Amino acid sequence: IGRWMYTKESAVWMEQNEKLEQAKEYAEEVEKSTKTKLLAKQFWHRMVGTGVGWFVWDVVFYGNKLFQAQIINNILGGQEASILFNLEYVLLNSSIALLG
Repeated sequence: IGRWMYTKESAVWMEQNEKLEQAKEYAEEVEKSTKTKLLAKQFWHRMVGTGVGWFVWDVVFYGNKLFQAQIINNILGGQEASILFNLEYVLLNSSIALLG
């Protein structure tokens, strides 16, 4: 226990250990970078397609919800309707929007 607590490690060993740790960190960084590049190269078209699909869905769904009151008023012909009747049209509109 005395050697472990009171003796200092040699400078040569410390230097070699530090170089080994730096080499391990560098290898991990290169491996992560290589994996990312490989994924981007293999699947870029799928990632772009998914992103465009989500963007279009957001635009359409947001527009549908934004103008939902005007759409329902046009369907009802501008007449006053009960809350239950209005909610039925809101449910129908939301169901159609979720189906795509």
